[in-house]
Amino acid sequence: MRARQVRWDRNTKTCLGSWHLLTNGIEGYTHNPGRHEIIAVQAFPLAERPRDAPEYAYVMQWLRVSVIPSLKQLPDCVERDY
Repeated sequence: MRARQVRWDRNTKTCLGSWHLLTNGIEGYTHNPGRHEIIAVQAFPLAERPRDAPEYAYVMQWLRVSVIPSLKQLPDCVERDY
């Protein structure tokens, strides 16, 4: 699954950084192939982990937007690299 950090402020979506492959998944979330979804996620640092293990555990807080790409587009993003 590809992921990207996004911040919302008064209905303005600001993208931080670029898309990356999220290999360790998100607890409480199941990806729906064919849908584009924006979810709120909380990241928890993982202590005492092997060097090749993920740095964070991600837990879904809530689903913000879910659309079928051919029917509707996700809100545009203001690009920002921080």
